[in-house]
Amino acid sequence: MIFGFPLIVLLIYGSALESPFRGNPSLHCTFSRAGGLNDWEQLIHQVSRAAVNVSTGLEPVAPIPVECRDPGAHCAAVWTVRNNETEMLLQGCWDITRDLCSRPYVCSNGSRIFQPLRNGYPTYMCCCQSDNCNNFDSLLFHHRRSNQSYETTNREVLQRRDSRITILIWTSSLLSILIFLLAASRCYRTRRRKQHELPEELQQPFNTGQAVSSWSSQFDDDRSGTPDEESLLENQDPFLASLQLVERIGGGHFADVYRASSSMGDVAVKAYHSDQVVFENEYGNLTLLQSLENPNIIQMIHAVIAKKQLVLQLYSGSLHSLLEECSLDLTEFFDCAIAVNDGLAFLHSHTNAGVPKPVIAHRDLNPYNVLYMRQSSSRIQLYIADFGLSVSFSEGRPETNLELLTERGTVRYMAGELLEGSVNLLDPMTSLLQTDVYSCALVLWELLWRCRDIWPDDEIPSHRIAFDNLVPRNPRLEHMYPVVVRERRRPDIPTPIQKQKTLPNPTGLVELWSCITDMWEQEPEGRTTAACSADRLRRLRRILNPGGVVRDP
Repeated sequence: MIFGFPLIVLLIYGSALESPFRGNPSLHCTFSRAGGLNDWEQLIHQVSRAAVNVSTGLEPVAPIPVECRDPGAHCAAVWTVRNNETEMLLQGCWDITRDLCSRPYVCSNGSRIFQPLRNGYPTYMCCCQSDNCNNFDSLLFHHRRSNQSYETTNREVLQRRDSRITILIWTSSLLSILIFLLAASRCYRTRRRKQHELPEELQQPFNTGQAVSSWSSQFDDDRSGTPDEESLLENQDPFLASLQLVERIGGGHFADVYRASSSMGDVAVKAYHSDQVVFENEYGNLTLLQSLENPNIIQMIHAVIAKKQLVLQLYSGSLHSLLEECSLDLTEFFDCAIAVNDGLAFLHSHTNAGVPKPVIAHRDLNPYNVLYMRQSSSRIQLYIADFGLSVSFSEGRPETNLELLTERGTVRYMAGELLEGSVNLLDPMTSLLQTDVYSCALVLWELLWRCRDIWPDDEIPSHRIAFDNLVPRNPRLEHMYPVVVRERRRPDIPTPIQKQKTLPNPTGLVELWSCITDMWEQEPEGRTTAACSADRLRRLRRILNPGGVVRDP
């Protein structure tokens, strides 16, 4: 699903690429800036400096012709649309848009969302590379129109369109509703019947002799893998031959997950539906992470690239399912909280055991993407999973396919700057790491809410998901935006901790709550890092749960 902020980030990354257009050293653009853009101070300063003899303040400037300093710059325009009226916000030279302007002579209107919501309205941008191609007329109409204002032309177009479709809408509405109801009914029955079934080709059990044929037959119609993969299949890999898919145990937007038996015991098979980019990204990230051997990251056993399938270690379930099934004591709470923060700190770190490594922003951290396993000592160990949307950075620049930035994670656990599209344009790596910390704070809140040791014996509550009292079960962007961004709401503080805050000498529970709230600060720069939070949790454990320190992983 498309989301606005990744398209903004693309503007930053484009600066590293060599422009395909050899700009005229004296490219001229139209420059203007509207008032009330104080929150764009850095952006306005950059655009102002890109032109010759333009003031770098925030005061409004009427449209004027300017000369660009950088021969490789483009003319750019940013505007908003309010009630079918276009308001120009910023025009000028922009030297960070290289390779993003598909047509050098026309500023394409509305093809890029610059910011999903600004004062309640969408904001758009375009760029081009010919003299004054970003002026108002070229922006809106692609050529000049005489004796017609934009408002008049737009109104006439809408009136003609409405008159043509009104009759069609009324005559076809009843038929459309009937077709929809029939299709929805059929889809519901089909989905309910197949929800827990294996695909038809996987329903028959494997035996050692049939496994190679059955498993390999899935690839006979697609030999798009590398020669090494094809050779592996031809040689009838013993592990693949031993696989026997048993049942579907989960799934999401991009893939389904099956439990399978094998020569190594039970494993999980993650089969992607069709999204090659997301599969390749997760495979690449897991390949890198396996070599670094972190105890808080899931383990990949095998991969069959030709069919977009990953064979993973089988875990007991998701953290969400664990919290639904049982409450936690303080030892279990700290085990889980520290494990999640340690895993996230590892992903965010620049080194591993002193050796440089890429920095990885997870981008979809939530209790469904954290798996658990009970160790032989009955202690719970957590593992961060699902790296399909993750972005890796090397020296601050992304190594990931930029198509992934148009995909978004789980809306309920997204930070405010993602919901409103105000991610820092000048430092996308730091911005995405800060959004991970916000998501981690919501995971810690769900853990704390299910910690029975902080509640009186007769008041232990059932599991709650973040914001469950403020938004629907499956919230959309329009549900989360007003709660998180406008009202700055956060999940409820547990009643026992609220009471502790009123005491003259509160216990360490108040500091534990402060640790969580510092991670979901409204301003990204005010949030603690995952590594800092892990250290605070270890210190608090020595105060609140000294019996668990000895066994602290």
